[in-house]
Amino acid sequence: MPIRPDDHIAAIVPMHDGAVKDIYRKMMKMESPMTRGPSKRGPELGPIGDKVLFENEYLRVWSVQLDPGERQSWHQHHLPYLIVPMTAGKNIMYYEDGREKETNETTGEVLWREAGIPHELLNISDWQYRNVLIEIKAVPGAAR
Repeated sequence: MPIRPDDHIAAIVPMHDGAVKDIYRKMMKMESPMTRGPSKRGPELGPIGDKVLFENEYLRVWSVQLDPGERQSWHQHHLPYLIVPMTAGKNIMYYEDGREKETNETTGEVLWREAGIPHELLNISDWQYRNVLIEIKAVPGAAR
């Protein structure tokens, strides 16, 4: 029997967690189109990325992955950072102060960003967006 958007999520619990998440996302997309505009920010900020790939006293390297219509939760960068898109990116950044900025990133380019205010990122493309984000913690040989 096919799963319909109004079926209870418990009907697919026997699958592994990744499959449940994927099916749930697909079900939610069938019920409603992508909602633009900032989401409501809760009291807690989320992580900078999905997973820390590398960290030492100088750098912290994150992976970021967003499916079409998916949001990266509200978060804040306390350190300057580089973004290296692994796929093309068509996103909207929503800032806590009400600003919004559409981004169009090219695979392999490198973008410099300063630390800043809380924001979230919405993938408005019809493809998965991925990047590597590199936070600059300290410069080797610089006085601390």
